[in-house]
Amino acid sequence: MGCMMHDAIVGFDEYKTASINEQEFAEMAHVLKAMAGELGVKSARLPEQTRLETLKEADAQELEAPQVAQLVESAYAHRPDLEQNQWGVRQAEADVKARRGEYFPTLSLEGSYTGERTDDFGFESEDMGSTVGINLSYNIFAGGLI
Repeated sequence: MGCMMHDAIVGFDEYKTASINEQEFAEMAHVLKAMAGELGVKSARLPEQTRLETLKEADAQELEAPQVAQLVESAYAHRPDLEQNQWGVRQAEADVKARRGEYFPTLSLEGSYTGERTDDFGFESEDMGSTVGINLSYNIFAGGLI
């Protein structure tokens, strides 16, 4: 039903384009003047230097269907708000990864080198020591927080 209606409208538009001549333009201008007067436009007429021309025939390029994919791509390319939203999504994804990292164990390597001199003012003994350690921590219970 919708397709038949569209075809009828297109057919009617083609008929109107083919059948309009200068006299019909003048009649349309008269109707437009009357409508402008009804809407309260002070100068309810076309300027004197305005001349109405007949419509030219539509060429094949004007009548071909638009390239929807290309138009959508162009619309996305010229919408900075969409690009801003994409950056917001990327930021949220990075935040999720960072938050997920809090649930993994933490591994750290520790090392120290120490020395102690008690009652050895002559430096006669070796009192230096070193330690190396690996620390693995994992939160088993977070107080009910998930």
